[in-house]
Amino acid sequence: MGIIGEGWGSGLPRYRRTDASESDAGRDGGPPSFGTLTHVWVALAAAVAWGAFTAGSAPPNDLWWHLRAGEWILAHGTIPRVDLFSYTQAGSPWIYQAWLSEVFLAWLHGVGGMPLLVAVGAALNVLGYGLAFWSALRGRRASQTSAGLRVGALAALLGMIVGAAAWQVRPQLLSIPMFGGLMAALWAGGADTARASDGVRVPSGLWALPLGFAVWANLHGGFVFGLVVVGIEVAVRVWRWWKGRSLTARHAVPLPRPLAGAGNAVATLASFPWQWVLLGLLCAVATLATPLGTGMVGYVLGFAQHPVTRNLNLEFAPVSARDPVGIVFLVHLGVLLALWLSQRHRPTMREALLLMAFAGLTFVAVRGVLWYGLVTTPMTARALARTPMFHASRGERVGVVWLNRVLLGMLALAAMATCPWLRGYLPHPAIDPAHPYLGEDTPVRAVEVLRELGDVRPFHTEAYGSYLIHAAPEIPVFVDTRIELYPPDQWDDYLAISMARYDWLERLEAYGVNMLLLDKERQPDLVDAVASDPSARNAWEPVYEDDRALVFRRR
Repeated sequence: MGIIGEGWGSGLPRYRRTDASESDAGRDGGPPSFGTLTHVWVALAAAVAWGAFTAGSAPPNDLWWHLRAGEWILAHGTIPRVDLFSYTQAGSPWIYQAWLSEVFLAWLHGVGGMPLLVAVGAALNVLGYGLAFWSALRGRRASQTSAGLRVGALAALLGMIVGAAAWQVRPQLLSIPMFGGLMAALWAGGADTARASDGVRVPSGLWALPLGFAVWANLHGGFVFGLVVVGIEVAVRVWRWWKGRSLTARHAVPLPRPLAGAGNAVATLASFPWQWVLLGLLCAVATLATPLGTGMVGYVLGFAQHPVTRNLNLEFAPVSARDPVGIVFLVHLGVLLALWLSQRHRPTMREALLLMAFAGLTFVAVRGVLWYGLVTTPMTARALARTPMFHASRGERVGVVWLNRVLLGMLALAAMATCPWLRGYLPHPAIDPAHPYLGEDTPVRAVEVLRELGDVRPFHTEAYGSYLIHAAPEIPVFVDTRIELYPPDQWDDYLAISMARYDWLERLEAYGVNMLLLDKERQPDLVDAVASDPSARNAWEPVYEDDRALVFRRR
């Protein structure tokens, strides 16, 4: 089943007490109001969505240039259309597609710094997966099998495990609740109805979807995946109409030819899902309500197909069975397909289209694991609900109530311990109390040294470039994580220099570079060349060194 497909069960849950002496169980044999295994499952899902997010650190790439762009927009009251941050492409056309997210993130950072950013990000993560979890509970099925909260929570947990690699504080984060909200809206709007008459009409609440897409298009390019979901729903409605039309024609009572022709035409027009087609068109048109207008969708699609993006951005590389992210995705997909095969489940058209679209996306670009994990949550829940372990006939297992309450208390304590404002006080060797949310590879002190040296044109990694844009806005960068801004020839120079190819000194001189900000782990060849090559030692002198970064100045 897909996000908006036929669901499972509405059978009334049955409860079984495991300890007749438990005073919390109702006199009628019902479950206690607090302390069942179901409560533990749901709390575990919420705690993972919150705690796993807040436990991470902000890497030096991506977030920082977005923050700087948002600060610039807030300060100037307009959206720039050229590059403002590099000395290699200064003034070149550049599209700030996620400008609204950048403004929002910059405002949060200005109000409460990284702790507030992380706290709001974790809350958005909980909201997005919570909406996907809620969507997994919405369906109905003729067999009256109840998936229950436990199954929905487990399905959401599995989806989180698949998509957790994409959890970071950046504009993409705002697409998670938007995508989950789309799933919830379609389910709440009765998208799983089976009656042909209801299938023609769009529930009134769904007419707000175009407004949501207009906002989403200014937040992040993930709105394209939302359009895919809406497009699949429209295609399913049209397919249902076509099948119903064929069935009606096969069993229709013969009429005189003129009457039959007119009657068939009227019936065809009346039964066609015009409203769903109109809704899909309005959602697509709404994404043009951006500063780019008609260029928005073209930019997003062009970004994904850009040769530099495809060749250098690892997030857009095909999924690999050698990578942990790829392994988790393939295991999840294999488990889902195995459950379907063992249950002899024939996927609905909606299920098949959604799975092909989002699994196919992930095979092409590993970044798709986020959307795959969200969109398959209802499918996984339905498949799990059919297994003997979670079948409705087993009822609800209350378990040992006092132990369940201890577990719930521990989950609550873990959530409080991962509160972003407390992170600097945790006894963890990887956490710097002065910068508790900066990754270990963030060149904090090295950038401070660069700022003290005055007018510089540095060479550095793209990740360091993103951090430089925010931490030292007066220093223009060589490259940063806006991968597609820089032409292929410049990336060729960047790679040749980073690998210390025979002409790396000449390439640096061509760009007028007078400072080197090097990453020991990502540029080991260049670090060795600067330290050991006689001509390099004559040209560059060391200024600063720590466990991760090196700074050299041209003599």
